[in-house]
Amino acid sequence: MNSPQISVKKSILLLLSYFVGYNFILPLLAMIIAIYNNYNEMIVYMVVDLLYLVIIYYCAKKAINEGFKRFKQHLWHNTIELFGQTLLLLGVNICCSLLIYIAFKVENSQNQILVDQMLTSYFWYTAFSSVIFAPIVEECIFRLAIFRTFFKNNFWLPALVSSIAFGGIHVFSSLILGNYQDLVNIITYSLLGLIICRYYYRKDNFASAILLHMMNNLVGVILFLV
Repeated sequence: MNSPQISVKKSILLLLSYFVGYNFILPLLAMIIAIYNNYNEMIVYMVVDLLYLVIIYYCAKKAINEGFKRFKQHLWHNTIELFGQTLLLLGVNICCSLLIYIAFKVENSQNQILVDQMLTSYFWYTAFSSVIFAPIVEECIFRLAIFRTFFKNNFWLPALVSSIAFGGIHVFSSLILGNYQDLVNIITYSLLGLIICRYYYRKDNFASAILLHMMNNLVGVILFLV
């Protein structure tokens, strides 16, 4: 791969800021600020998300900027291919969900249930988080900081590690809540992560991975509205 990568130091910064800061410390601080200052909790989370995007962009701006520049150079071809990959993700998601339901009687993942609840209560915030925030952040963490940093002419090992980690973070709430049956959905999320990783590797363009993730989540929001 010839596309830009980030330094090991920035990779470590991204991983620590995400797994320790964003997923544990920042939610606690946001909750405390919302409670003791009578602010709307979603406004606090929105501010936190925007600030975190600044950190993400600082670490990954070269890969992001060059990626979108290269994507626009062949805009029509890349857009058609992007739609094809989005349909592939949708198909894999449907097939995996069906097989998991048949084998384990698990209908919807806990993560999807939580997203649907958030869309019901806080639609615009959750839509922004799902379609814009999460794809940028998660691609920077799992595809750029993990896969791209540790890619050394060997696709499968870093791809599997990043994809399984990607799947794991999407079933983490089930582990915390003791909903262990839902952990089987790590298969679906890991496969989706692997497809995005493969697309990134084949296109050698980080923006392609971000856009594919955005399109996948946008489909989810549209299906919720339907």
